[in-house]
Amino acid sequence: MTNIYQVNKDIKQNIQCMNGLNFKLGRYYAEKDFDMVRETIADIENQLIQLKSDINWIENRDGVKELG
Repeated sequence: MTNIYQVNKDIKQNIQCMNGLNFKLGRYYAEKDFDMVRETIADIENQLIQLKSDINWIENRDGVKELG
């Protein structure tokens, strides 16, 4: 005959283990999301640098005054 208290204890331990795994999995995906955000910000920064360079080139080529 199975001891109901032992079964209950085992279930609680399994739930704690699953919660821990879900937490770790959540952190993993959150870190991946942050990595994607960092990469996107870096891409935008690079595009802004290129845009500024393009604007400067056009201003120098056309003799246009600085926009701001």
